[in-house]
Amino acid sequence: MLQTLLAALPVLIAVAVVLAVAAIAFYTITPLRRWLLDSETLGLGWLQIIAAPVLAAVQHFDPGILAPYLGDKPWFPAFLFAWGILTNLARRFRAEDL
Repeated sequence: MLQTLLAALPVLIAVAVVLAVAAIAFYTITPLRRWLLDSETLGLGWLQIIAAPVLAAVQHFDPGILAPYLGDKPWFPAFLFAWGILTNLARRFRAEDL
């Protein structure tokens, strides 16, 4: 189990860095914040929508990179993309201020 955790450590660090950069960008760049309507949920939805094609490209061009983490799940980027869209729609429909 420790070897698996150590093997996944670079990916976990990369995900943490991307989330940290996205959070810093959200809170410091005013036009970005205005575009996302001051909603962290919309930001997370857009981050999922953007990450899905990147994951699909990585899976297509070099499947060995993500194989230890995703296994044989070619549907995962499409799921992530759809989940990001659903996140955005749910936030917009539920909110009274948007």
